[in-house]
Amino acid sequence: MKILALGGAGQEGNRTVRDLVAGAGVASVVIGDLNLAAADKLKEEIGSDKVSTVRIDATVTPELVKALKDVDVVITFVGPYYRFGVPILKAAIEAGCHYVDICDDAEPTADMLELHEQARQAGIVALVGCGVSPGTLNVIARDAANRLDDLEDLHFRWNVPSSDVEGDIGKSAAVQHGIHIVDGDVVQFLDGDWTTVPAMSGSERVTFPVLGECEAYYLGHPEPVTIPRYIKGLRNVTQKGGVLGLDGLLRAFRELGLTSDEPLQLKVGDVRPSDVAAALLGRMPDPDPAELPPAVSEFMLIATGKRDGKPVKMTYALSGRMGPLTGVPASIIAQMIGSGQISGKGVFAPEGCVDPDIFLAELAKRDITVKRSETGI
Repeated sequence: MKILALGGAGQEGNRTVRDLVAGAGVASVVIGDLNLAAADKLKEEIGSDKVSTVRIDATVTPELVKALKDVDVVITFVGPYYRFGVPILKAAIEAGCHYVDICDDAEPTADMLELHEQARQAGIVALVGCGVSPGTLNVIARDAANRLDDLEDLHFRWNVPSSDVEGDIGKSAAVQHGIHIVDGDVVQFLDGDWTTVPAMSGSERVTFPVLGECEAYYLGHPEPVTIPRYIKGLRNVTQKGGVLGLDGLLRAFRELGLTSDEPLQLKVGDVRPSDVAAALLGRMPDPDPAELPPAVSEFMLIATGKRDGKPVKMTYALSGRMGPLTGVPASIIAQMIGSGQISGKGVFAPEGCVDPDIFLAELAKRDITVKRSETGI
């Protein structure tokens, strides 16, 4: 199996590449990146004959399609996905190349699922949202559904502290995503139907194992968009999160209109307010390390339902650095595609076709453990 890691030299992609190289069924890994120097540096660090590099500009469709025709699976890390998700998936469909991404934006996720029939006719399987959230959280939602007779509510809660963002914060696609998901109204699944609520509303205090008590609020994420499509009978699917150390700034940016992608016409030309917000974050002075929260991101799923007619509450918890927590699941799912452990053709979210037992066992082999506890209600 030959796999292309598109944008694979970045924060999450480099973890995926390292994991792929260790895969017995992976013959070769191509790091395709606009920054060829970064790709070459990663190749040198890994020191494996399996790895090669190539400069690819994902915005040049003919160049991208040509590269995709030469591989079995592409895993794309080119973000933000609300700009790049749909075009790259369309290129994969044109090339007949299996597709994996770590898309964590709700709008392009819905748009990519609409390409299901095109992907099916092309004979490919495309998995969208294969990081940690979405990704691992979706798979454990399926695990909860498998363990209960009736699954009623799924409440996702997480916190990614500012200390767990690597690289230049002003140029980080993850930061651009963080700004995007607090803009406008966001989709949640409430009382059996999709609805919208203002981003950053519904604030609550959530206690995490490492970070302790943190604020969590409604955000624009794919889990409420995709999960009710695949797991029927749900009453509520909610997604709340926070960014410890940046919550106040994000709220100020939202109130000032700096989270919007609608261009402003200025004398220098059209400028996206969200780009201004990212640039302002990049100009902030480095904080005192002693004042930073632990560089640990934490994720929880609270699932409620019934088994044998009795109410049950299950809590799943996962902690670690964002790089491996996001990059490793994408590698596992790509390898599951290559080994035939994911059947069917078309575009899916992970809860639609990934076997939780296989996936969670593979995570555990890599020292990433999802802890599950269960109580009656």
